[in-house]
Amino acid sequence: MEMITASSKKLIRKLFLGMFILSIFCFGACNLEPERNLYVVRHAEKLTNGDDPELAEEGKIRAENLRKILEDKDIRYVFSTPTIRNRATVAPLASAKGVEILEYDINNHDSLVEKIKSVEGDVLVVGHSNSIHHLANYFVGGGDKFEEIDDSDYEGIYVASINRNKAIRKTYRELMPN
Repeated sequence: MEMITASSKKLIRKLFLGMFILSIFCFGACNLEPERNLYVVRHAEKLTNGDDPELAEEGKIRAENLRKILEDKDIRYVFSTPTIRNRATVAPLASAKGVEILEYDINNHDSLVEKIKSVEGDVLVVGHSNSIHHLANYFVGGGDKFEEIDDSDYEGIYVASINRNKAIRKTYRELMPN
């Protein structure tokens, strides 16, 4: 039986240590699951007449700005409540991406979250001032929860990592391409 020399033992230890370090690095850095994002916005500025108003002129501009902000993202699904203003807010982006605007039940965020988690690619959801923070909060993880936004606030865009459990609130101004 051959004897393992001291120098051979050192070499074997170095190889095992190197393989151990490489496996740790790959466990974190070689994650094959791509980052997927959820973008949650409130409908753009609306006219003040009627129960289901259309977008005001500034709302049409905001809808177009939303398209510009998200056109280079991998948006594969767009969800909206059935209101005219919500559908009109996401229509420019949905049209540019060639995706259908899918309706969701504003009273059943659990179902929407399960659908978001089950699909591939990035997702855009448009809601209302009293509901979008609830949806973003599903993806906050251990961070502070978002509060309901003011009825006059149209500027916010929640950006949540679907598979990393983190969410932030940005503004159209911050995300607008140069």
